[in-house]
Amino acid sequence: MKQEGLHYMKGMREMVKILCEGKKIKLKLEDNEKKSMLITGQSRMGKTFFASNLAAMLAEDGYLVHLIDLGEKWGKEDKKRLLDAGAVMQKAGSDGINFVFRSAKELMGATRIIANAVCFQSENVNAVLQNTFRQLMDNGCNMWGMSDIVEILEEKMKANNNGNEWEVKLHDRLNSFGIPNINLGTDTDQSFSGVSSILELSGLDDTYVPIATYLFLFSLLCQQKRRWKNGSMKKGVFVIIDEFQNLECDRKSIIGKCLTEGQKYKLNIILITQFLNGGFPDSVISQFKQGGYRFHFRLTEEEAAIVSRQIAYKQEVRKEIYQKLTFLPPGCCLMLGLHSVENRRDVSEQFRFVKIEEEVKIQSKCTNPFANYYGGKKVKK
Repeated sequence: MKQEGLHYMKGMREMVKILCEGKKIKLKLEDNEKKSMLITGQSRMGKTFFASNLAAMLAEDGYLVHLIDLGEKWGKEDKKRLLDAGAVMQKAGSDGINFVFRSAKELMGATRIIANAVCFQSENVNAVLQNTFRQLMDNGCNMWGMSDIVEILEEKMKANNNGNEWEVKLHDRLNSFGIPNINLGTDTDQSFSGVSSILELSGLDDTYVPIATYLFLFSLLCQQKRRWKNGSMKKGVFVIIDEFQNLECDRKSIIGKCLTEGQKYKLNIILITQFLNGGFPDSVISQFKQGGYRFHFRLTEEEAAIVSRQIAYKQEVRKEIYQKLTFLPPGCCLMLGLHSVENRRDVSEQFRFVKIEEEVKIQSKCTNPFANYYGGKKVKK
């Protein structure tokens, strides 16, 4: 298989290898394939260790990698791997964050993103936000914060005898304790993001965590679409969201759009969670069945049953998958996705049970980040 992105490394580098009968595996990450990933499993089973090493290797291979930490989910050592690979730290709670768009049309699209983030499905909320944005632009504002939106809503409520129903509801939802320094605006000369980053959201009120997450994804999607249209597309972007199970993931949500449309614009999502409960699995798994990768570490009995049904049709195969998933030791997982096995040219997407181990080696030259991955033992059908 043709390898992408040769680059050079100096000194000692911590790596991970994926073992299965001692055979090497390469994930198929050509531009015409989906690269988004789903990583699930119980706590302390190796999800974050795997994802943090994966993130660092992707960054070193030339991808932009953004970690959205919804609330101190990653430890210092895990974040250090990505920081050592060139990422910058941004703490939204103390540093604030600016969402920059190139046009008023892009900026107005953010109103629906905010409405979705605060769990309002009514078009009335979107209309209230659009009117607020237009008022700010008419006042000559190129950049404004969430506090400016709240202030305008308060003015409308006073002028209209407590305002209309949706202005009041939106105001009450956004006027949380400590409105964060989240700003939106337009700048025709500035890109939203040009370097890998860690966006730490632990300092935000619970209302604003999904707002910041959804706006971050929306801003990146707008940026990637522009690059695609003007022919300046670079190698691509990966966004990692840990413990995302409480976020909206259906096809109409921004996460869903990134999963379904992101491939075209080289925007890939890595989703990590401990839980696969309720109606959540169908909305996400159905999108990964069409492409991308899944890594399932040890699961509860209920969730192992869900995954086994998603993977296999034959009852005996389901039973074997189920039994293995519930007893996987730390560092082992079930892998699905397009890959090639060492010394073989054909590409396979059959699932494999694999073991992930730490490896430290001295390197002077490294190919793509998955060149040192090793394959796993397949389940007999």
